[in-house]
Amino acid sequence: MKPAHTGWRKIWHSLTYARDGFTAIWRDEVSFRQEVYLGGAALLTLPFLPLNAIEIVLLVATIIGIWLAEIINSALEALADRISDERHALLKKAKDLGALLVLLAIVNAVIIWAVILAAAGWR
Repeated sequence: MKPAHTGWRKIWHSLTYARDGFTAIWRDEVSFRQEVYLGGAALLTLPFLPLNAIEIVLLVATIIGIWLAEIINSALEALADRISDERHALLKKAKDLGALLVLLAIVNAVIIWAVILAAAGWR
């Protein structure tokens, strides 16, 4: 067994693994790239809207939530594909639940954005 990294070396390795994960998802997942582009465009509108700091944080969090859900979904799909190329009910269930996670994150974001933007329009 390899000795565990500690201190700054552990942080450096963690950052390296995160970079590799970002590179992999950006390269392999079209839906992640689409969500980054759309989410980034939505975030770029925030400075032009009459929102307070709490509202901005909530809106940013919903976009990050979509990205997190897509990352988890992609990880589940990669594991399922590694386990077997054959169709299996449990692998399908895992992939379907990952897709549901992403869908619910998107629905959550749409509802929160709609409510906050509607309330901002009433001010």
